[in-house]
Amino acid sequence: MKKAAADTAKSNDQENYREMVENLNDVLYTTDRNAVVTYVSPNIVRLSGYTLDEVVGRNFVEFVHPDDLRDRMDQFLRILEGVEEATEYRLVTKTGEIKWAHTSARPIIKNGQVTGVQGILVDITDRKNIEDALRRSEEKYRIVIEHANDAIFVLQDQRIRFMNPSASEILGDTLDNISERSFLEFVHPDDRPMIQDRYKRRMRGEKLSNRICFKMKNTNGDFRDIELNALLIVWEEQPAILCFGKDTTAQRMTEAQLRNSQRMEALGTLAGGIAHNFNNLLMGIHGNASLCQVKLDDPSPIEKHLEKINKLVESGAKLTNQLLHYARGGDFKVSMVNLNTLVEEVSETVAATKKRIRIQPTLSKNIPDVKADKGQIEQVLINLVLNAADAMPDGGDIFIETSCVEGRKINKIASLSDEQTYVQLKVSDCGHGIPKDIQDRIFEPFFTTKGLERGTGLGLSTAYGIVRSHNGEITVESEINKGAIFSVYLPAVAEDVTER
Repeated sequence: MKKAAADTAKSNDQENYREMVENLNDVLYTTDRNAVVTYVSPNIVRLSGYTLDEVVGRNFVEFVHPDDLRDRMDQFLRILEGVEEATEYRLVTKTGEIKWAHTSARPIIKNGQVTGVQGILVDITDRKNIEDALRRSEEKYRIVIEHANDAIFVLQDQRIRFMNPSASEILGDTLDNISERSFLEFVHPDDRPMIQDRYKRRMRGEKLSNRICFKMKNTNGDFRDIELNALLIVWEEQPAILCFGKDTTAQRMTEAQLRNSQRMEALGTLAGGIAHNFNNLLMGIHGNASLCQVKLDDPSPIEKHLEKINKLVESGAKLTNQLLHYARGGDFKVSMVNLNTLVEEVSETVAATKKRIRIQPTLSKNIPDVKADKGQIEQVLINLVLNAADAMPDGGDIFIETSCVEGRKINKIASLSDEQTYVQLKVSDCGHGIPKDIQDRIFEPFFTTKGLERGTGLGLSTAYGIVRSHNGEITVESEINKGAIFSVYLPAVAEDVTER
């Protein structure tokens, strides 16, 4: 009786175990040392589409995706050596569908010998599909972020925790080198109180306007104009601020150049009108003075006064002519002009008249000609050289350089074309420099820092008018006690045109 009861109990346990195995979602399997399947649980049908009879007796490599076969064979050999190991690989189902499986396997040991492998297969296809979709989504966002023209960065605890390449370019360094520095270090001192206040209020969840403009300082100490949009987010389970920044430095410089150009054009129109009317008045004075001279008895005590009037009229006419040059550039006598030749001629003249000034030319070889009025361009160069000499009353060196540059390599000059090649004429001195606050006014007519007894304020304005009338541009760079650099850009004539 007792033996029968024990046998019944054992039979029941085996039946329960069999039912448990057959109803598992996972697949149990065993193989011999040659990787031939000796047992597989019924759920293999759901995973692969093959019946038990179609699997048992076949080598498991027949069901492995070709690209994963070498790794699976290497793993199988390691398990035969006594290693327990888990891996993920692809199975090919009966219909040719690809499914992902996770397997944990260990050696079967009998009488101290490894006789095969046993393990469990888990269908992880859904998980892999989700991971793949997430990876593709992350990849798309990564590509967008890394190639965005705008700077994208995350602020947390007033530190930069993440930034894309555009942000790195603006700041001039990588995240590894600046992650421990306060973000406020990269903000212009004048803007720091405003940025700090907005940061605190944003972190408290207050509603603020998203757009803000301020200046950022990069690691080289250069300041950039930034237009920033920001919003509160959660970053690594902590509140943070996601920032989108646009470098508007070039845009603001272009806008300033445009405003300055419009102002200069307006001044030119005004100056031209005044010069024309003033010239008419001078001609009237000159005509009446000449009539008086004709009717005077010879000799007459007032003859010398009338001659003085005519000389003053001639001086006034020269001033009005300069104003007209500023307004309209004067009358053109166009020819092919080589700036190197022009610099050499002007240098000889200045050297003969300004004994304390030394001209130091650096002329680029084989620069193309420019199509211009030689006399007017000569006047531009003379005006710039004399202006440089006046900046050095005790004498010194004036450096004149010529070169050929492509428009797209000339930074931040809105009026120049990227497609045009230009001949650059650069005149620099070692004088007292020009204050920043008046640099945008030095090309205005009658504006001078020399005093009325030393200048009319028309030299640079005349140069400006002539250059612009030749479709060129003139710029200035200067620092106090470091001299000034005037650069003239004139459109170069193409080689084939010059050869004709």
